[in-house]
Amino acid sequence: MNPQTQMLAAIISKSLNLGDEWTVVDVEMRECAPDPDELHVYIERTPGHALRCPRCGAMHGVYDTRERTWRHLDIWQYKTYIHCKVPRLDCGDGGPVTAEVPWAAPDAKHFTALFEAQVLVMAMSSMPVKGIAKVMREHDTRIWAMLGRSVAGAHAEADFSGVTDVGVDETARKRGHNYLTSFVDLDGERVMLCELGKDAGTVAEFARELAGHGGDP
Repeated sequence: MNPQTQMLAAIISKSLNLGDEWTVVDVEMRECAPDPDELHVYIERTPGHALRCPRCGAMHGVYDTRERTWRHLDIWQYKTYIHCKVPRLDCGDGGPVTAEVPWAAPDAKHFTALFEAQVLVMAMSSMPVKGIAKVMREHDTRIWAMLGRSVAGAHAEADFSGVTDVGVDETARKRGHNYLTSFVDLDGERVMLCELGKDAGTVAEFARELAGHGGDP
């Protein structure tokens, strides 16, 4: 790398909080006329460094690698992508397992953690998904998928054991009788469940969810 590229690689490495185990090996400005130019960052495992296994917690060497690409937050005005040959580790407890990387969640398919955090901030401010997709210059289908995964993960870890007062509200999702019912923790000021329908079955589903997360129906 030339000195300018080395300086940019060092800045990116610092911003991604890369440890000694990972190295930015190249940064490429790619011309995409008539579309805007793109910035592509290439990261590799630093030779000689073992990685911690997400399965057993031990340090292991590399079994093989799989090429992955993530969309990152724009750097300056450029769409930025991170590329990495992600190692699979030679774990003796169940066979090869994919190493975790510091710039993305283990189950993230398309985006880095910082990109997802920006999307979540906009979504929690009630910005429509199409608006988010336009600002982030990304497909709204990928934004919807990312939000669905984030909501599912947060809901799976939700603790309803202290819930005592629940508010219920229903709204028409489309014209006709297609209703969506929301159940809200009034003290915690959080939505606990949104469920299609407004009948006894909808309430019964909420009761199951409440009990499944430590609450008392």
